[in-house]
Amino acid sequence: MMARLTALVLKTLTLALKNQTFTIKHGPAKGMKRRYGPGFKPNQSLSKEEQYLMELDLKGKTIYDIGSYVGIYTLFFARAVGSKGRVIAVEPNPQNYDELLSNIRLNHLDNVTAVSTAIGNSCGETTLAIDPVYPSRGFLATSRELSSSHSTQTIPVQVISLDSLVQDRHLPPPDFIKLDVEGVEIDAIHGMEETMHRYKPALFIEFHYEMTPLVQLLHAQGYNTYYIETATMITRENIPDVTWGHLFCT
Repeated sequence: MMARLTALVLKTLTLALKNQTFTIKHGPAKGMKRRYGPGFKPNQSLSKEEQYLMELDLKGKTIYDIGSYVGIYTLFFARAVGSKGRVIAVEPNPQNYDELLSNIRLNHLDNVTAVSTAIGNSCGETTLAIDPVYPSRGFLATSRELSSSHSTQTIPVQVISLDSLVQDRHLPPPDFIKLDVEGVEIDAIHGMEETMHRYKPALFIEFHYEMTPLVQLLHAQGYNTYYIETATMITRENIPDVTWGHLFCT
């Protein structure tokens, strides 16, 4: 009952504010515009990952924003890389992708290319599970058990490996990849091994799964791993027992 009521309230707010435009007041994209955003959101301190990203020198880089949601980080990246840089924003959720396109247009960004697809280790079709209460939240159905607390909606989406995305669509190779794929990080990394080997992009990964296999895979690919939440270099001897956080890998 509570879930249905929450969904109804959120749907009503979405319809009421859908075409409203707000200026982002806080965070990495401060000063830029977004459609249907919390313009009333109180001031919040920067998270550790936001602080870390904002301190990087990204000017002139080609950045792949994998799992770009509605594009808040995309906006930040577009400004950070400047006119000589480029951002490839990738988002599989159709609702989020629509908001992403709107936010790109609102800010007149001509250095951003948006792509509607999931990223994995193969090419074809997969299932995206959508939370009916928060439809902007989604995950590939194979990445975790479907929620038992309420009925999860599913939709088919295209999936492609990053290696194929770069090659088949003739996109510029990445200098930097932000990866936020809600639990399928290892699949996504397996699908970008050629890109990693050839171009050695820096990686900024939000992980939603046990850290150990992810770090082991990254080390096998020749990457150093830095755990942002504890400001610690991770080696095979000191991998923490955590299932969420952010890694910066070079």
